[in-house]
Amino acid sequence: NLPLLYGSCAWSWRRGTRNLTTLQASALTALLALSTAPHQEPRFLLPAAVAVFATPARTSAAWLLYNALVGAFFAFVHQAGTTQLLLADHADDSCLLLVGSYLAPRSLLPPNAAAADLLLDRATFAAPAIASFLDDPAHCFHSTTTRRVALAGTVPLDPLRDALAARRATLSRNPATFWPHFSAEFPPTALHHFQLHLYDLLPLPDPERPPETNASTPHLLS
Repeated sequence: NLPLLYGSCAWSWRRGTRNLTTLQASALTALLALSTAPHQEPRFLLPAAVAVFATPARTSAAWLLYNALVGAFFAFVHQAGTTQLLLADHADDSCLLLVGSYLAPRSLLPPNAAAADLLLDRATFAAPAIASFLDDPAHCFHSTTTRRVALAGTVPLDPLRDALAARRATLSRNPATFWPHFSAEFPPTALHHFQLHLYDLLPLPDPERPPETNASTPHLLS
């Protein structure tokens, strides 16, 4: 948290800890408290930022460059694929399931389209948690005819496919890909992972039904 909030100033503070002001001490105390929480997000630093902004400091090229880079990252890379996805062409009666993204702004969707957010990270992304989410009748894919799934580049497909197969559904890769996209829940390990992939959610044929009736078989969990 220290480099994220203070940038180049963090290192000068470490060298001159004897000269910390009350405001600086207040910000550092808040940082220490926030750093003990197991779940970390940049927005949690905003209360501590007040003390930082109120602290007189000399403007340096390193400080300006740091803020420009961080601002560009959060504006154009961090979760950037989500906005591109929502602004893409979607059918009115459609539902988007987003995995590896924050809560999607519904205002960017067409009037009759909807979205659902599977809020899991790499540590909790397992078939039981996914199944519990899919079985919740409150989500939009229980009441729509067009269903799509958006996955961050490093989301493991096997747990999701297993949960879907148990519900007679499968994923079909859609050619649409949105780049760049960074997900802290599923951190990328290579450059090609900075993407948000789109899949169509399709029903699987029911082996207990005659082939001619499978075409009319309801979609996922209907």
